[in-house]
Amino acid sequence: MTNKEQYTPEQIIEALEKTKGQTTLAARALGCTYQTVRNYMARYPEVAEAQKVEHEKMGDAVELALYDEAVNQRNTAALIFLAKTKFKERGYTERTE
Repeated sequence: MTNKEQYTPEQIIEALEKTKGQTTLAARALGCTYQTVRNYMARYPEVAEAQKVEHEKMGDAVELALYDEAVNQRNTAALIFLAKTKFKERGYTERTE
């Protein structure tokens, strides 16, 4: 950490973990700008990795919620979307000409 840095990488990582990897929300929680968080991500690989991990966790949560909506709640639109995005190899694709 240089003398001019206001935060430690660990503080940025903690903010990213608390905000599920959302850079703008992490910046707001820290009281800094979005660009400050982005700068730490560029400067410290561990900060960038923490953001990536949290982003992936959020993606997993979204996929689980979509699965629940599609399969358990029998939401037709969710079923179609899930089939087209997760099961293309089974032929669930849009026909293009």
